[in-house]
Amino acid sequence: MSTTTWVQQFHAMAWNNYDELVNWLNSASLISCLRLLPMLFCTCRTGLKEYTCVHVLGLLMLWGSQHMPQSIGKRKGKVTGTSFRWEPAGITVAGTTGVAGVSQDLLNLPYTLAFDSTNSLYICDHFNSRIQKWVLGASNGTTVAGQPNGALGSSAAHLYRPAGIALDSNGNVLVGDTYNHRVQMWQQGASSGTTIAGATGSFGLPNDRLYNPFGIARDPRTGALYIADRENHRVMSYLPGSSSGTVVAGGNGPGVKNTQLYLPIAVRFDMSTESLVILNYGANNIVRWKLGESNGTHVAGNIHGGSGVTSMHLNGPVDMVLDHWGNIYVADTNNHRIQFFKAGETNGTTLAGITGAIVKVTFHENKI
Repeated sequence: MSTTTWVQQFHAMAWNNYDELVNWLNSASLISCLRLLPMLFCTCRTGLKEYTCVHVLGLLMLWGSQHMPQSIGKRKGKVTGTSFRWEPAGITVAGTTGVAGVSQDLLNLPYTLAFDSTNSLYICDHFNSRIQKWVLGASNGTTVAGQPNGALGSSAAHLYRPAGIALDSNGNVLVGDTYNHRVQMWQQGASSGTTIAGATGSFGLPNDRLYNPFGIARDPRTGALYIADRENHRVMSYLPGSSSGTVVAGGNGPGVKNTQLYLPIAVRFDMSTESLVILNYGANNIVRWKLGESNGTHVAGNIHGGSGVTSMHLNGPVDMVLDHWGNIYVADTNNHRIQFFKAGETNGTTLAGITGAIVKVTFHENKI
């Protein structure tokens, strides 16, 4: 059975452990952009003798034979593919298309997500002020943070419009509790969380405060947490057990100078380069900030902060992911598309959606 829906905006995405890009839309369901395939390599249907077709990272890539990666999942160099194809049929893996609600089979504006080692999906159910865990193939989720009935609040047992999520090595859920101005840690099976950054209901510029934190990232080696402190226009680093953070990017007011950030909304930690990749919602661009440095470098989008519809522009981007080779995939929300930026290049390629248009998507209900 297949169903057709009209979707207006791509909101965010993440890689699962099958190297598939899962992204979700401004609706009540999640859509996987690639079917689960038992085989990594597939038959190349292009007739190009010098290329091998590889199903990896949610794309059908044409790799020059001399550039084939020896081990998928380890960075062996930049993507050298000359053609990119998107699997046209998505699969609903959580929620029901166009139906918002608080029951365990529904979502209400899912905002960010993460995968654990078993490919269970953790969903930041924004308008329901909760985090849902969705086991692969399940028809219902389970609330692992916040209240199952969607009640918001400021107590340790509540969340208030969360917009960021990460998992630690123990399976604890770390939540950017946006409008409580804090980051909460929920241990497995816990009925309440513990504040590990910020202060409930109190926002400001001191290093022990946050102001509408959004995306969060974690260094798995040290446990350091990197927080997109949106309204303070900075990224904060918190070490485990610390009650105060350190400004590691921005913090010089809103702007587009290389010492500034402008409403940072997502952050990814690139362990291979010891740097942060930061999505500037207010500046419609992406910057890279090496740890310990006082300025960032432009990566994608308009360097002056302007929005646009060309392949070198973004318009209200809200999330991004990195692949094993340093390429970036962006939920270019107000342009209604997913943009791919090859490592080192500023000219993007549209992988999903049509620039500036409502997109017609066909997908298969609850088949994984």
